[in-house]
Amino acid sequence: MANRKISALTDIGPSPSGYIYLPIVDQFESVDADKNKRVTISGLDARYVGYPYFKVDGLDPVTTTSTAGTNLDVFASGLFDSARYYIKSKRGNEVQTSEVHLVQNGTDTTITEYAVLYSSGILCAYSGSFAGGSGILEAYSNTTDSTRYTIIRYGDTIA
Repeated sequence: MANRKISALTDIGPSPSGYIYLPIVDQFESVDADKNKRVTISGLDARYVGYPYFKVDGLDPVTTTSTAGTNLDVFASGLFDSARYYIKSKRGNEVQTSEVHLVQNGTDTTITEYAVLYSSGILCAYSGSFAGGSGILEAYSNTTDSTRYTIIRYGDTIA
């Protein structure tokens, strides 16, 4: 499919003037063997330039065999105040999906995990930290069997 720009209404919310933010979808393409799709969104309708907005990123999948913390996302503190993640972890035929909210203030990071669904048991847990001027989202698998994480980040730009 050729790239084309279309406007997509998302849950970004109204601007101070009451208008809805409309990000521009730049790209829609398959990214991996699991048939996950990547949507690249950038910019805003010119009427809303300068307002804070969410940026949606399909992050590169991560596969690990470690029970130690595995970085799923690292972003500079000046990039986002908060981020919401949709994460699918998969090990063989076992699947877990979770949503994670992360908030950072330039020195500390706090997260909460919710909407946890799984096919046959918890596969992992998540943690947030702040180091080297960056917010970090980590996954902790409960076994050394190969676990694959597919992540979508909804980041709130700094106001």
